[in-house]
Order: sequence, then structure tokens, then C-alpha cells
Amino acid sequence: MKLFRFEKSNNYKKITIFGIKITFRKKFVIPKQLIDNKKFYKTPVRKNSVLIVEPNPYHAEILPGFVRYFQDLNYNVDIILRHENFCDSSFAEYKDINVFNTDTKHIKKYLHSSKIKDYKIVFVSSYDFGEAKKHQYSFLKYIKSIPYLKNKLFIAAHDLKNYFKQNTTDPIPVELFTLSGFQNTKMLNPHYFGNIKITPKSSDKTRFIVVGNILKNNKNHDLLLQSAKSLLGYTTNFEITIIGLNGSVAISPELLNYVKFKGRLPFVEMYKEMEKADFFLPLLDPSNEGHRRYLNETTTGSRQLILGFSKPCLINEEFANAYDFNQNNSIIYQQNNLLNAMKAAIDINAEEYEKMQKNLNLLAQDIYKRSLNNLKESIAMINEYHDLV
Repeated sequence: MKLFRFEKSNNYKKITIFGIKITFRKKFVIPKQLIDNKKFYKTPVRKNSVLIVEPNPYHAEILPGFVRYFQDLNYNVDIILRHENFCDSSFAEYKDINVFNTDTKHIKKYLHSSKIKDYKIVFVSSYDFGEAKKHQYSFLKYIKSIPYLKNKLFIAAHDLKNYFKQNTTDPIPVELFTLSGFQNTKMLNPHYFGNIKITPKSSDKTRFIVVGNILKNNKNHDLLLQSAKSLLGYTTNFEITIIGLNGSVAISPELLNYVKFKGRLPFVEMYKEMEKADFFLPLLDPSNEGHRRYLNETTTGSRQLILGFSKPCLINEEFANAYDFNQNNSIIYQQNNLLNAMKAAIDINAEEYEKMQKNLNLLAQDIYKRSLNNLKESIAMINEYHDLV
């Protein structure tokens, strides 16, 4: 036996000394060749430009919707985002935006650059920085002293409870937006996902879909699996697709042919699954205290997918009222009576389903118009301020 042996790989170093093995794991580092951190400084700011900043390695799915609002107001758009979001390519079809693919350290440096003064607006699409040691904390702590951001900073808050707790005296944001306009904030709802297909109800079997983190404080998957098991006594002409990360779903043997757990998917693949589905299942349970934040503090991502893909949802009555869903565009159930809602969805014919989709589209258009008007008003405020000074 060798008294000393050294091994090395891309992920670890191993040293063996007198038969004792010691492993040193390397910290994951994004290869430098995948990121051009000089690109931001080398790229000139176009006339009438907005800079969208997403500091987190998630929320990429809402960026196309935010881009569309600004582009529809005739702004050029640049985006700074994390490498993790860049790889998801949720806005790959856009050809007229500058995307700066980087890491947290350089996002902070970019925002301190004098180049920021050339942008009309800087829009931080999620103010919470979700990689804190204990809990989310405000990304504004990094930028509140930057003079270039004065009177041009817009932010989107995804959790109002945290926002008001952490930023009650912070005067920096010119305007605060939320995805649903909860607690008298301005709504800016990003439910545009690019060039997707709005599809009719499947003719062979009814397809349900669930998208989101596999966490009890987010969705009641137990209710879904219990309902699906009972549904087998009514019909076998259905399929359930579950897409999500941060966990797994234990599917009983009798449901294996009807429930497909696909884990986390890239956005392009997830969008294809959305197009194939007939009904969306938010799985929000008012008896779960963790779910109640979705009533007036934070918006479930389910709302954007339902609106963007025109997928009628099966949703609890209390949450339906909070998100403008009703019996004309969705299937509403009381308490946890998901089973009967699933039966009703299966029994809906193609004509009834099409009417639901049309009503959902009308709701999406109304939300878009209200959101766009809110953004216009905030921009007018900025322009008025700059005219005065």
C-alpha cells in the first residue's frame, strides 16, 4: 500500500495518507468560457432602453412577459440574468434584446457601473435575493446607495409580507409592482411565454398537469393522488403529468399508468407539456396555512401559466376569487372536493371547453391591459420628474 496517493478530478481532490482517505470537494464554478463578463461594458446602450435585472437563479419564466410590456411601449430591452436562467432559454426566440449572462458578483458590479445612467428605467424583476443563509432578504441592500438608480428604479415584489417587513422605510424604489396587485399595489402580471400553441381539449383522454415545487407549503399533492385513486372507480380515461423540483412524488402501483412524474424540465420542454395538457391543477388548499399566503401576499406561478396557455384550471373557490377565476373560465370546487371537479373536467365536451378558453383569453387580455396601463402611469411619473429637474 502506498503511504501517499493523490487523485484529482473536475469535482474533487482525494489524498490518501497512511491509508486514511481525505476528500476535498470543489465548489461549483461556472466555466469562464460560458460567460463573457466584459460584454456588458462593451455593448452600447441603445436609445430609449430599459434594463431588466433578475438576480436569482429562478423566475426566468416571467422575463418574457416583462420584456413584452416594455417592448409594447416602444422601449429597447437589455437583460442581466444569472447563468442558470440563461441556460433555461425561456426567451430564446427574442432576437432584438441584449442578454448579459453572468453571476451574482458581476450583477452587483454592473449595477454600480456609470453605464446605468444611460438607461431610462432599471427594472429588478424580483427584489428578494433567495440565496441568503437564513431566509430571503432584500436585493435592494446592494443598490440603495447607487446614485445612477435614483428616480429610475422599478421593482417587482413576489412576497409582500417580506417586502413590507424589510423595506418599510426604504425610499429607493420609484415604483413597486406585484404580479396580482395585492394590498393596493400596482399589478404587472407577466403571462406571456412566447410563441406557444393554444390547443383544444384532447379527443382521446383528459390530460391534467401540475407545475411547481414539490413542497407541502406550495401544493397539496396528497389530495391529488387520493383523488386520482378514487377517480379510477369512475373512469380510466385520464392522465396526470406532474412537473416540479425540490422533491419527488410517491405514486402508488395502481396509478403508475395514469400519473407521470417528470421532475424538473427545461422551459422549452415544460411548455410542450403545457400545450398537450387540458386542465391545470394549482392544488391550493385553504386549510394549509402555508398556502394562504397566495391569497394576498404572493402570487402563485400557476396563475401565469393558466392565463398564458389558456388552460382552464380546477381550483378551490377561495383562491379562485383571489385570481379572477370563475365558473365561466375554470372549474371551481369547495374545500378539498377535487375528485368531483376532475370528473366534471373529464365530462366537459369540446364546445364547452372552447368557451372556457375564450373566457380565459378575455381575462388574460384584461389583465394585460390593466398591467400595461399601470406601467404607463409609472413611466409618466418618471418622465414628469425628469422634466421638472
